[in-house]
Formats: sequence, C-alpha cells, structure tokens
Amino acid sequence: RNKDPSASPSPRKQLHNKDPPANVITSDFASFHKACQAARYKVHKPGCSCSKITALRQRQRPSAASATTTPVKDNGNDRGSSLQNLMNRLSVSESIDSSFLDGLVVLPDIKFVRDVYQCSDTPLASFDRIKDELKLRTEIFEDTDAKIRMPSKYRARNALLQEEPNGFIGVISAIREDALRVRDLAQANMQTKGNGNLHADHAHFLAVVSQDALLRHDNRRPPGRSPAKQGNNNAPSLIVQELQEQGIIPQDDNDDLGQQQKQQHSTISFGHHLKSLVGMTRKSEIANKKKNNSIHSKSSSYWFVLVYQDPDHVWALDLPGGKRHLGETAIECAIRETEEESSLVWSLNGDDDEWSIDERVTCNNDDNNVYFLLKHHQPTAANV
Repeated sequence: RNKDPSASPSPRKQLHNKDPPANVITSDFASFHKACQAARYKVHKPGCSCSKITALRQRQRPSAASATTTPVKDNGNDRGSSLQNLMNRLSVSESIDSSFLDGLVVLPDIKFVRDVYQCSDTPLASFDRIKDELKLRTEIFEDTDAKIRMPSKYRARNALLQEEPNGFIGVISAIREDALRVRDLAQANMQTKGNGNLHADHAHFLAVVSQDALLRHDNRRPPGRSPAKQGNNNAPSLIVQELQEQGIIPQDDNDDLGQQQKQQHSTISFGHHLKSLVGMTRKSEIANKKKNNSIHSKSSSYWFVLVYQDPDHVWALDLPGGKRHLGETAIECAIRETEEESSLVWSLNGDDDEWSIDERVTCNNDDNNVYFLLKHHQPTAANV
C-alpha cells in the first residue's frame, strides 16, 4: 500500500525520535549501577563505532536529529522530495560529534540505554589498554560487584577484544600417558581444594579423549540436528567408551540402569570452543597435514578436556578458558580460567620450564578468542 509522504510519523516513531540524550556519568560507578540495575555490562573502546555508541552520539544532537524525522511534503515532485530527505539524513550523519564518548565506555546490556558510564582520562589519542582498563576496573569493583562482560556479540572494528582476545588452552599430546599425567595433576589439585572450595564454573570431571574419537563424533551429527542430540546414533560413541574406561560414565552393562538411562548416558555434546578447535583440526587434516610437525596433523593425539553433566544427562565436553577481565592479557586470562575450571595450574615463568606454548591458534572469522596449545615437560617424558 502506498504511503502518503506528508503523513505524520507513527506514535512509536515519534517517541523514538524524541529520545533524550543519555545521562553520562564519569565517577561513582556504584550510583551508575544503581540507576541501571543491569545484570551485565559491556565495555567499549575509545572511539568505538558500533551501532549503540553511534545511536548515543546521534541522541546528543536533538536539533539535527529532528530534521531527519520530518519528511519533506510531496508537492508533485517525488524525486525532489526524496532527494531533500536524503540530504537531511546526510547532514545529520555529518553533524554527529565523534569526540563525544571518547574514552572507555560502559553500557548496560539492555535494549534502550539511558545511562552511560565513561572512564575519565582514557581518550583514544593516548589510549593505553592495560593501564586504562585497570583504571576502569578499579572504579568498577571499588564498591560494587557488577558483572562486566567484554563486547563480543558484535563485530566492531575498534572492539577491545580485537586488541587482546579471550584466552583458552588446549593440552594435546601424541602420547596418551603425557595427557593423562596432566589430567592427574589437575585432579590432585582438585582433591586438595575439596568440592566446597571449587569455582562455580569448575568441571564435574576431567578426562583425556583421543582426537580420533573427537573427530568421528563431531562428524556424525546430521545437518540440522541439535548438538545435544548428536549422541543418539545406533553405534555407541567412541567418546562414551573412553569416558567409561576412565570411570566417568557408567558402563552400559550395569543391570541397575534401565534402557532409557543407558541411552541418556551415551548423549554427548561439544562446547563452542572445543567444537571450534576440533573443526580447525579437521580442516587441517583435510589439507593433507599442512605442517608435518603441527599438533593438528597428528592423527593419534590425545586431548585434555572438561566434562560437565547437565540435569538432562547430557555429557558436555569443552576446553578450559573464558572471557578475560579488564587489564588482563589473553595468556593471563587462560591461566586464571584454567585453574578456575579444571584446577590445573600452569605458568610460563617457572624456573624449571615445565610449560611451553606449542602453537597460538585463532579460528577463522573469530578474532575474539585465541587458543594456546600447551606442552607439559617432564624429564622422563618424551616430547609431545
């Protein structure tokens, strides 16, 4: 249906056009958090050009913004009125002040933002990521327990994670005994801490799974099926067999288990990061082992993985790692997250050179996460 260009905008559009400028707070994060009452926040780099920051800058120029919301009436010249409306929109985009919100900016993770927190003295011209992020971190956690999340749901050119990504690890060995030794180290630390002192994100179990089992299982899910259902094939998963051998999943021949329970015990899912690294491994193998000495080209490798059992009896496997904190490097993030999720303690600063990074890997189209492939060295063990 043709619309009358002279008709007034809809009430909803009128309300949107009259959105007031955001309230910018530059001190006392606790009062900002009290006003927002958001469960999570996102931190944006100085000069960020994402859609939310751009919208906030537009709202700071209400006089210019109003020009775009009043269409030129049609006086019989559709082409002229359309051209004038286009010129109005261009004039508004040129009038947006890019210096507004030039600093580390914290936005509540909600649909409509009314309050903004800007860390003072962190402009783009003199931006020092570690120093300025630590400054903001001090202001945030000085008197509040708000959860801060780095911006990773959109791809902004100036996103903080593109400067320093989240960190994950992969302990992958060609020798199964070496991978089991790493698992045993983590389990010993886990027992020392006790269940009451483990992090909320700590794995329920720690395991070693062969690369062959991971590749076969990930490849057996038919297109369009949920990852949570990928274990319900006729043939038992090799992963299930290996987890049964390690005493994690009960044996199917247990007479105390019903048929439904036995089927539930064979349901396996992959976490996002394990699935990403397994996918890269498959692509590398398809490429005929691009590097003969690369960890990806060893078909008989063994992976150290986290195992979670959810209430629906799905066994979820993933890699240690997670989102970095403000002021952290990717390696510092990987070290902290690995201990929180698996109790495995590793460092690159030890005098005995116990750990080393074999490779640093990033997934295609994902600059926000980096995977450190680790070696654990022991005098009596062969090199990985």
